[in-house]
Amino acid sequence: MGGGGPGADVIKKIPLLRYYNVFNVEQCDGLTLPATDGDKLEFEPIELAEAVRDGYIDAPDYQELENRAYYAPARDLVNLPKKEAFKSIAGYYGTLFHELAHSTGHGDRLNRDGFLDGASFGSEVYSKEELVAEFGASFLCGLCGIESELENSASYIKGWLEKISDNEKWLISSATQAQKAVEYMLGTGYRPVESDATVEVEAGVA
Repeated sequence: MGGGGPGADVIKKIPLLRYYNVFNVEQCDGLTLPATDGDKLEFEPIELAEAVRDGYIDAPDYQELENRAYYAPARDLVNLPKKEAFKSIAGYYGTLFHELAHSTGHGDRLNRDGFLDGASFGSEVYSKEELVAEFGASFLCGLCGIESELENSASYIKGWLEKISDNEKWLISSATQAQKAVEYMLGTGYRPVESDATVEVEAGVA
């Protein structure tokens, strides 16, 4: 600060280390996110898809509070991001059907064996359940004429199938369980208390 001679003030820079706890926004419950810049999806409901959701008689609770999609078995709750956050209307319904298909495995519904009972991500049980949910979503998308999501579903199914060693038996089993899930949601015949038989529905569900 002075002229630099003896006794002049000297400015020293001392580094200061600080740390902060940082959380991914998807880990935060009950958080209302601000609107983001860019184009938002202009959502136009698909009548058939809406009818599928509305016709699911004992459907789980539904909310759009968190910016991620999931089904929570303990709360029997499906959460999806807000509709305008999706890139396409087909993407929204494909994701919705996937999570709703998961919900059919709940103990009060079809009570699927090993249904997400503490299964870790990537485990065989987890992978099988993901196959069931995605098969179910693809069946429902086909039923509702949402063709653009079918290719994505095929890729998704292939990825999870690889995690259980391309086991053809599990592929068939998962597709069968998905059919039961779809029939349960549509109310077209399958209820565990009534019969173990499956009933084919429209749009090639087999």
